Amino acid sequence: MNVLRELVSQNKTRFIDEEYNLDLTYITPRIIAMAYPADGLESMYRNKIKDVSRFMKKRHPDYFMVINVSNRKYDYAHFENRVFSLKWPNHYPCPFTTFVKGIIDISFYLQQNPQNVVAVHCLAGKGRTGSLINGILYMSGLFGSIIDANNFYLCKRAVNVTYASQIRYLLNFNTYVSEGRKCINFQPRRLAKVIIKTSKIKFYLEKDFKICFYDFANDEQLLATVQFAGSDCLFYESEQNYVFATEVKEWESLESRDILCVMQSRSIVNYVRLFRVNFNMFFVPKTLALSPADLDNVDASVPDDFSLILKFADVEDLSLYNTWSNQFNEMDSHIEKIKAGLTNNHDKNQFLYG
Repeated sequence: MNVLRELVSQNKTRFIDEEYNLDLTYITPRIIAMAYPADGLESMYRNKIKDVSRFMKKRHPDYFMVINVSNRKYDYAHFENRVFSLKWPNHYPCPFTTFVKGIIDISFYLQQNPQNVVAVHCLAGKGRTGSLINGILYMSGLFGSIIDANNFYLCKRAVNVTYASQIRYLLNFNTYVSEGRKCINFQPRRLAKVIIKTSKIKFYLEKDFKICFYDFANDEQLLATVQFAGSDCLFYESEQNYVFATEVKEWESLESRDILCVMQSRSIVNYVRLFRVNFNMFFVPKTLALSPADLDNVDASVPDDFSLILKFADVEDLSLYNTWSNQFNEMDSHIEKIKAGLTNNHDKNQFLYG
């Protein structure tokens, strides 16, 4: 059975001794990354929940908290109900304010007692787990950037965060923690225009396209849809590009901050997803230009010189502006308390190593 689990965990660093063989890694003595604690048939290829429960209770009795970012529930009684869950769709970044509040709560827990340990898991223990742990590592003050934290995670876990959108959100978090609220744009905005460019006419030929925008923090509420035929694109000789551009007339919710964009094409039968991308409205500039390197799950048909350009328009809504400003006031206050408790290298080391 362990052979199957090792095949599923691939090259991730496992915890193996005479008693345990788990898809579980000590990133530091106080921060654990692991795969989903499963039961039933799923436990044949993932960590068996009873083994993980026994491991945590034996090695860290009364001083552990399991952080569940899998977007699934299981019997938390296995861990004495010491489970803290974050709503976090698979392969996506965590909605930004949910992520910040989660890092704040976990940081306070680690500061309460130097014996406290957190064990973070999603399903495979890679992207979502790595993102959250990177946030904790960066919060310690021992890493110069979130990318340094991600590289450290790679050294320990043998995998790290690779999705472009997850990296984008981690960089947003890096900016927010280092600069505070001055980096946040509280002005409500809506998508106003979509532009697509490529020099490869073949990309457009005999296809229909659909671009959908969703609020992925709100059960993927549909915000806007853009549909067009490849024949609608125009050639601009000055740019040597075939361009499609359209105004976006409707935007369903100004409250939506965490956006998922999905582009599809249809030739004869079905739509094929060309890519998806997530971004947060607190951080986007008035014009957001995205290349294939900025997108996730990019289909091979997308040209190397493809460009998606999104233009945003400010909307006056003082109530929303004040709501978001007050929300970040509270988060700022908590982050400053955490930083105040990490005044020197001894405190920073204790935060991660005990």
